[in-house]
Amino acid sequence: LIAVQPNLWAGYLAMYLFFFIAFLVHYPVSPRVRMFMYGATLLVILNLVYTMSRGAWLAALGALFFVTTMKSRRLLIPVALVAAGLYVFLPDTAAERFQSGFEGEYDPKLLTQERLEGEEAASRIIQWRNFLPMLSESPVIGVGFGQYAETFFRRGLGEKLRSAHSTIIEIAVENGVIGLGAYLALLFAFYRRASIVLKRGVEP
Repeated sequence: LIAVQPNLWAGYLAMYLFFFIAFLVHYPVSPRVRMFMYGATLLVILNLVYTMSRGAWLAALGALFFVTTMKSRRLLIPVALVAAGLYVFLPDTAAERFQSGFEGEYDPKLLTQERLEGEEAASRIIQWRNFLPMLSESPVIGVGFGQYAETFFRRGLGEKLRSAHSTIIEIAVENGVIGLGAYLALLFAFYRRASIVLKRGVEP
């Protein structure tokens, strides 16, 4: 209902999950409502698992670890237990999908074999491996807005024009360290402002 692509739906779920977590941690509710929210949180997690989006899984786990470490360390043990439980009871297809992100060697040859899974993984690995060499073409101001795909193709890294699968790679290559610094500063400003609101708010 939100997006045709599973990865976009997974990204939405990964962000939406934190609404439920914050609600459960901070908002005083009756036991009945709390049980309902636990169930809703579980449904969001299950939906996220079945999107098969490794990037969204890692993003959600990384963000969850960061938030609990910085803002609510008492949740570290419950989060670790939930993560371990998910890993143990993960459906075979999801477990294989997760493991495939860390195994195997990928090279440009896979981009011409018409194997969608191999092509998808290969392009991302190649992008990360060539991140610094591409950035070195114009490290300060970048190669220009919207020029990542052209630069990727020109360097012989793929058989066709490909956009970056990572916002960090795209911003850094197209806008240089200045653009990447501005992007990271924006994220830090969001985090800093949210921290201030959390401390000063009457209701967390």
